[in-house]
Amino acid sequence: MKEVSGYKVMSTAALNELEEKNQSLIDSTYQLESNLAFVTVFKDKTAIILPGKGDKEGLFFENTEALNKMVESGVYPVKGDGSFWERQKSRVLNFANEMDYYCSRLSEMLNFKVELRNDPQYLKELSQIITLKFSTKPKRIDKNLYCYLAIYVGELLRRKVDGAWKFLPIYSLNVYYQPEIVSNGKFCDHWGFIIGQLEMASFLPVDIEGLIERLEGDFFPVDSRRYAQI
Repeated sequence: MKEVSGYKVMSTAALNELEEKNQSLIDSTYQLESNLAFVTVFKDKTAIILPGKGDKEGLFFENTEALNKMVESGVYPVKGDGSFWERQKSRVLNFANEMDYYCSRLSEMLNFKVELRNDPQYLKELSQIITLKFSTKPKRIDKNLYCYLAIYVGELLRRKVDGAWKFLPIYSLNVYYQPEIVSNGKFCDHWGFIIGQLEMASFLPVDIEGLIERLEGDFFPVDSRRYAQI
């Protein structure tokens, strides 16, 4: 990244207030294609960038030269939303080759060798271990465990339906991606369903095979979804 000076990180609330107070001084507005951020340039050549989604920070620029340099760099020195997928961005960029990592993390967290196997007896045993984990002191569970298990179940589902991981852009200033399974022109956004099932594990035992069978019927036409090429 080229070193960029002449900017200030500000809250989106403060930037919105600045823009509102200086409506008569606005020279131009446009939206970036790269991250769908909104840019406002004022007549004195200062400028602001606001994220296209609900992040809490944006940027004020002392001049358009500083603005253009940062846009060219594609890296914005702001806090993101702190979501799991934002934190996992580097692994998502190589997602298909990261399954061993996620299995290793699960093995550590569950104290059980987690492997990508479709053997019914193995999945039954793993389901029992997961149920026990989420039934015992659930408030102390590492929140990452929910997402790691959703990745694991998703990979088993992807293999069963002969699908592919596709990546839906999340338009923070620094774009990150959420994986989705696509098969035969249809997609499955299984994350919320799996996490919801894990949250109920204290009274509804986890059944990995049953979850996969249920999700096989939850594919919908891709239609207008636009996946990134990464």
